Amino acid sequence: MADSRKDVIGEIGTFYANLLDRRTAITVEGLQSLSIAKLLTVCRLAGEDDFRIDSPKLERVEEQLHAASSDVAERCLQEAKKAAAHVSLRGAASAERP
Repeated sequence: MADSRKDVIGEIGTFYANLLDRRTAITVEGLQSLSIAKLLTVCRLAGEDDFRIDSPKLERVEEQLHAASSDVAERCLQEAKKAAAHVSLRGAASAERP
């Protein structure tokens, strides 16, 4: 379920972000069966590929994950937000360079 090889799986982060947005409860339930490393990979990819450019989606998912009130949901949210911010900051820094 969690692979980060772009050459193999293209827009997988967008797929994970859509699952978190549209089917939050079912996705969180599925994430509970993954190792911590795979859970963090799924949520990081969602943040990097989709939430960094779609803040309304991130806000919806954040609200839904908070409502789920589970350790898995909170861990996923923190990883997704961190990844989205990191990619956005990295992009801003490179745009400032001459």
